[in-house]
Amino acid sequence: CRALAGLGRYDEAERELAEALALARDSETGSARVTGSLLADYGHALVRQGRHEAAERELMEALTLLEPALEQGDRTIAPVIGYLVELYESWNKPELAAPYRRRMAAVQ
Repeated sequence: CRALAGLGRYDEAERELAEALALARDSETGSARVTGSLLADYGHALVRQGRHEAAERELMEALTLLEPALEQGDRTIAPVIGYLVELYESWNKPELAAPYRRRMAAVQ
């Protein structure tokens, strides 16, 4: 999925990530970290396609799932925060990007 996104093939990455998310959510053994990371990548693919409202929903859910890990020193939340900055800047909402930009500096 990340390879497809890296090639700019976000529509294909979105489909693959949607399938992976469905599996992670249905799995009894799925972890919040895995689901959160998949949501972040999925949200980023949506950002790159200009689907801002859907991306915001997915990224906020990813943030909620990954936030507890930050308290334990896990930095997997950093990409989510970066994707939120990218989302709001591309959506022409810099006032919403600003707090995430400050927060990104704190988690790196």
